Amino acid sequence: AQVTCDIQQPKTTRPNEGLLFINTELSPMGAMHFEPNTQSDLSVYLNRLLEKCFKESRCVDLESLCIVAEEKVWNLRVDLVVLNYDGNLIGCCSIAALAALCHFRRPDVTTNGEEVIIHNSDDKDPIPISLHHHPVAVSFVIFLKGDDARVIVDPTTLEEKSSHAELVLSVNTYRELCGLHLAGAPLTAPHVLMECAHRASKHAKFIAELIKQELQKDSVARLERNVTGLLDLIKLDRYLSFSEDRSCFVSKETTTKYNHNKGSAATNGEDSDVLIVSDDEIQEIISTEKGSADLQT
Repeated sequence: AQVTCDIQQPKTTRPNEGLLFINTELSPMGAMHFEPNTQSDLSVYLNRLLEKCFKESRCVDLESLCIVAEEKVWNLRVDLVVLNYDGNLIGCCSIAALAALCHFRRPDVTTNGEEVIIHNSDDKDPIPISLHHHPVAVSFVIFLKGDDARVIVDPTTLEEKSSHAELVLSVNTYRELCGLHLAGAPLTAPHVLMECAHRASKHAKFIAELIKQELQKDSVARLERNVTGLLDLIKLDRYLSFSEDRSCFVSKETTTKYNHNKGSAATNGEDSDVLIVSDDEIQEIISTEKGSADLQT
């Protein structure tokens, strides 16, 4: 999940509130039947449920995103990319979107009359997004057999396709219901819905606490400048050092042997043009005549 922001004009009906847009992309990397750059029924279904979970539940404080009323507000865009699909897409997407919103920092702005100045991170520290609560979507599948009902939380793809009904409950840490969606066969037993709501509240509280702990660890690591990424590994030469040790220098006009034990090359003759050849491909080079050589394996 990734959150980006830009400045746009607000809606005429809500001139002092910012904008929030959620988009889910189903890439072929997640599943073979996903088509790239297309809006399928599943993506529309996910976007609608996520908007219920975050936008319609007033999770994000949109008024704090207002810069100048009726003129300029922040527009937040949450982009979700599905990398692996094995069921419970709505649950995974809601967790990723919540973690991304909690981790995101927008630039600080100041207004000087009619001029709006956007400060970079070097001038002023970015500001986190204000969240009223932390909702999490919990998915259930229900198998019906007469008056009996079997409920499974966090279902797989096979369980979703073979179930009779699917229930999605969006619950926050205050045990408040932020959204409900039921697809498939209707539920005739009220106790099943109450049991699912009870389990969803416990699951949502656990996920929200886990996200807070990971965000706190990330903040401490950033303060200590102990964040390890690909750029840090390249700077530390961890990858480049492996390739440097596996090369030898071979002269075109001289005989060169590579000593695997000592890691050095012995060259006879005068210096000339040099080639870089992997030691896995070279055993011994013997000069046959001037300007040519044969490889002996």
